[in-house]
Amino acid sequence: MSLNFNDIIMKRKLFLLLSLVFITTQIIEAQTAKYYVNGIEVKKEVLKSIPASSIKSMINSVEDGLPTFRVELKDGATFPDTVNVVKTISLDNRKSISENVSKVLKEQYQSTTLLKEGNAAADFEIQKYIGKNISLSDLKGKVVLLCFWATWCGPCLAELAPEALPAIVLKDFENNADFVFLPVAYTDSKANLDKFFNNDKRANYSYLKNFTAVDPDKTVFSLYAKSGVPRSFVINKKGIIAVGTLGNSEDNLNILKEAIKTALAE
Repeated sequence: MSLNFNDIIMKRKLFLLLSLVFITTQIIEAQTAKYYVNGIEVKKEVLKSIPASSIKSMINSVEDGLPTFRVELKDGATFPDTVNVVKTISLDNRKSISENVSKVLKEQYQSTTLLKEGNAAADFEIQKYIGKNISLSDLKGKVVLLCFWATWCGPCLAELAPEALPAIVLKDFENNADFVFLPVAYTDSKANLDKFFNNDKRANYSYLKNFTAVDPDKTVFSLYAKSGVPRSFVINKKGIIAVGTLGNSEDNLNILKEAIKTALAE
């Protein structure tokens, strides 16, 4: 069957339209997030190839409207997919990059945090994943570790992994009647959490079931910050924020631990 001139023109237009859609899709996908290792932008696949044991700190935030993941490696750490980039960074440069990352985190904390140290913690009522609603006012007289996390947030999962926050913070205070751990699933619905907890690969996070609350619309999160997780607050017995942290790092976990210890002693 032969095609007339109009058919050929229409087919060419359709081909061009499909090509434009494909190219646009590729551009959008490429711009959905940015990934950095030691201050150097890398592809998502590179970031996923990094062994957890090589990571010193991680942070997830929004920069220029795009989700941004920043990873800082431990001194001397390298990995196959980026060895040609990472191994060229001297220890002096690593120190400089580390300082810059810390500076960026502090700036992001200052610019995105609505309630800081010394402020009264905003009261809220929230639905627990398992169990009844809970309000912050019900916990007055107790020290509360309020952690905002998300199932899709790599740095959050690094912070909440049993060998991280539970090992450094929770095990020291879990039997203290004056301490309450309240993780809040930021942007996650109960259905999302069902899927997360039923994933065999996430079995080590099952301990969160009995603790976490659900904040799918960011109603509670928006009382405390504009953006950026993982984010934690230690709230003292009087309902005052003792300390706040942004990002996942061993330093932050130690800061939280010391703040909880001090608040419990007051």
